[in-house]
Amino acid sequence: MSWNRKFDKPITLPDGRAIRTLKEAGEYLLQLPKKKHDHPAVQAAAEALQVVVEHGAPPMIAEIGMRKMLSAIGSRKP
Repeated sequence: MSWNRKFDKPITLPDGRAIRTLKEAGEYLLQLPKKKHDHPAVQAAAEALQVVVEHGAPPMIAEIGMRKMLSAIGSRKP
């Protein structure tokens, strides 16, 4: 599956920006502060994204992971 695949609905970040593609989701995860990389919700979002891209799972899986991660870490900025 392509990293350019779009989510059904954009994911609005706390700062007002929107994540529209799997690639943007991956880039967001990579720019999080290092101390957040070990958070279980961040790990779960990264794993969900990997499953979607590498195994062709529905993008909704990564979307749910990203939304749960944003809720769990309460990030205002990456």
